[in-house]
Amino acid sequence: MEAALDIDRLPPNRIWINCRCCQLPQVNKDRDGAIPSICDDCFPHHRGERPEMRADRAESHERMLRERLAKCRDGVKASEEKAAAAAERMASAVNSRGALAVRLAEAAEANRSGHNCAAMQIANEKHVTELARRHREREINADIWDRM
Repeated sequence: MEAALDIDRLPPNRIWINCRCCQLPQVNKDRDGAIPSICDDCFPHHRGERPEMRADRAESHERMLRERLAKCRDGVKASEEKAAAAAERMASAVNSRGALAVRLAEAAEANRSGHNCAAMQIANEKHVTELARRHREREINADIWDRM
């Protein structure tokens, strides 16, 4: 029976290697220098292992990451600006709602005739009077801070 691989009879200037890529024993040209670890069939797919190609890949990877980082930072800045604008709108809405509650509470307090329309009923609700009280307290505290 003949062996599957004829190791004894290699053509001149040829050597056996175990290819790291395809995991097969291969016959390669015997070149000066180190014994190759990748066969001639697989080598074109691994040209990126040369130091120049690795450096180029690293530089392009760094450039790509820097671009993505810049976009992320821009996105964070835009999100922070949107959040600040939303917080400002929310504060304005709460202030406006508090001012309305104060107006309703003042109208209810000034009502001596016992008038009981829908506005007066709303003004006398517990959460409206509480909102008016908190709004008045905020205004007083803001005045105190403004005087300092």
